[in-house]
Amino acid sequence: EEAERENQLVLAAVPGDLATLKNLAIIYRQLKMYNEAIDYAQQALASPQSSDEERTQLRLFINEVQKRKEAS
Repeated sequence: EEAERENQLVLAAVPGDLATLKNLAIIYRQLKMYNEAIDYAQQALASPQSSDEERTQLRLFINEVQKRKEAS
């Protein structure tokens, strides 16, 4: 909860921060809040800050979370 809160504060101060979006996606996946994890990963994917490699990793992450969501 503390990590989530801290990352939300950073995102409020620096909207669209790629690292923070990715952190929140991971935190929500760990909390089994799959819709939120996918949402933040998609925001990171759309970020102009993300490299080609990061976009590939984010697509893999989204697919993995989607499978977890469907299995739950």
